[in-house]
Amino acid sequence: MNSLLRSIGVIIFMLINWHTLNAQSIGEIQMTDCFLEDCSFLEDFPNIEFGYLTVPENYDKPDGKLIRIAFAKIKSQDSDPEPDAVLYFQGGWGSPTLFGTRGFASTFPIKDRDVIIFDYRGIGYSEPNMCEWIGGEFYNDAVDNLSYEELLLKQNERLNKCLDSLEIRQIDFHQYGTNNKSRDAVLLTQNLGYESYNLFGISYGTRGIQDFLRLTDMNIRSVVLDSNCPIGYPMIGRMTTDYANSLNNIFTECSNDPDCNEKYPDLKQRFLQILLELDDNPLQLDIQGGETAYINKEELNAVLHQLLYNSYIYGNIPLLLESLINRDLQPITQIVQNMESRLKGNSSGLGLINYVYDWKVFQPEARDQYNESLVDFKDYELIDIYLGYFLDDTRFEVDSMNAIPVKSDVPALILAGTYDPITPPSFSQFLRPNFKNHYYFEFPKVGHGAVFPPCGEEIMLQFIDDPLSKPDQSCLTDLGENTIDFRTDYYRNSKLSTLSSGLRNGNNLTLIIGLAFIIVISLMNIIKGIIRQFSRIKSQSKPVHSVNSFLILLFIGGLIYFIFSTISEDYILLLFGLISSANYIFFLIPIIILLTLIAVFNTFKLKSYKIWNILVILSFIDFIAISITYHLYPNLM
Repeated sequence: MNSLLRSIGVIIFMLINWHTLNAQSIGEIQMTDCFLEDCSFLEDFPNIEFGYLTVPENYDKPDGKLIRIAFAKIKSQDSDPEPDAVLYFQGGWGSPTLFGTRGFASTFPIKDRDVIIFDYRGIGYSEPNMCEWIGGEFYNDAVDNLSYEELLLKQNERLNKCLDSLEIRQIDFHQYGTNNKSRDAVLLTQNLGYESYNLFGISYGTRGIQDFLRLTDMNIRSVVLDSNCPIGYPMIGRMTTDYANSLNNIFTECSNDPDCNEKYPDLKQRFLQILLELDDNPLQLDIQGGETAYINKEELNAVLHQLLYNSYIYGNIPLLLESLINRDLQPITQIVQNMESRLKGNSSGLGLINYVYDWKVFQPEARDQYNESLVDFKDYELIDIYLGYFLDDTRFEVDSMNAIPVKSDVPALILAGTYDPITPPSFSQFLRPNFKNHYYFEFPKVGHGAVFPPCGEEIMLQFIDDPLSKPDQSCLTDLGENTIDFRTDYYRNSKLSTLSSGLRNGNNLTLIIGLAFIIVISLMNIIKGIIRQFSRIKSQSKPVHSVNSFLILLFIGGLIYFIFSTISEDYILLLFGLISSANYIFFLIPIIILLTLIAVFNTFKLKSYKIWNILVILSFIDFIAISITYHLYPNLM
């Protein structure tokens, strides 16, 4: 009996002691070595530090399970940095941030303050891992030959499977909504030691900021809210409508532009006809690895929807749609391949939870808005990967606080792009009355992320420097209507994107070895030709060889120059060809072919079968083979 009592006493003591240690560890920050998969870039960024913050899974049960939030501190390298830090809230339903630490440190425009980035609970390097396999499985189904109904059915099964797996792992998925992500952010700011903060968020990051402001009265110096997702506004169920409006804006702009309308007449009607045809005959794209991707109407609309985020691309949208109409599938194939990693990485259990939990209170309104979109814009319907599950969900609780707008008197900069296909200006207009001290700027014909174009960045930096004064908007005035420069004149050759990609990524060894062989032989042949010229060695065939080698190197050099010029001027154009002036160098190809034929004829005629002569002829033939493979010939019309 005494032994039993002692055992019980030990257990009680251990439990009390465990609870005490558990409570003490909440809010604890542990700095650590770089935990990224590749930390080699830190040689160039010694100002980046990494750490973990310990938080409770359930803030109402601080003695319960603890999880860790991963963060990085990008310390300012300014000679006299400002004392207040910037806390960045990532967009996306549940997108990781720290995977892109290097790019963020390189490109984030605020340099005179420390910047804090972190992965939300349940994603990236934070705990726990929440069904990050969803994105990969969904992508594989999306490019399979499934109907839209079949795809949605498999997706809903997958999402239920994810929630089941979380329950088995004893993860309370109700604790992973944006409100708790923001509680984590509050706890992080309280323990990092800065006296004040600037909050910066784009898209869904703005929702996290609103929750943050509701949860704390700490010293917030300023708030940047770009492309807003307002709490208390029923934004779910209208994605198809907002996409259709954005794309129709591009159609209207093109029809009002004489050059665009002439080059791409009746573009909207012809595109809609293509969409109808995809119901029965999806696009078949030959992607890397020898596989075929099938893209139906809803999937094509989803790809275009993503492209419309970036207003830099708008000028090339008619060109892309025309290529689809003409069944030139190379550009859309390259786009789908480039989107693969993003599509896989931005879909997870956390994304589902944020989508459903955060907006469950507006479930009836979402169903009405979705049904309205099918009446008004059925042809524009696109994949919304969580919507089908959301509309019929019975597993998530309703949080009534998600229907109540957040009000704040913190100085705020609110930004919106008029052509934003996912968070249109109406979202920001709803937000404005709730921020007593705000400045609002609406950027004409700009998409998602109004801070990215130069004018948006300029206004944001002014605001961060002085949140109490309205930024100078002269750059916005200078934009005027912000005319879209539609691409109507260019060198047409979509095969060049494959050639350029193969060289940049180093994944086309046949091409790389072939070009290396051509360049080495051509250089040596020119040098031998010069030596022969000065030594006056006579030959009937050698001058043709030397001239042809020179023209080949001239063409390769010119092609490289125009590829880089195109990337510099309009990198999207490389999916379709090059800037129009590049067409001139392709007139060298017929001359090179003619000289190659002469060289081959002379070789047989003179029976010049020396090894060097054969190597030169092979380099000519290799060049012509590459030219044929990648359609390297001039546009004659």
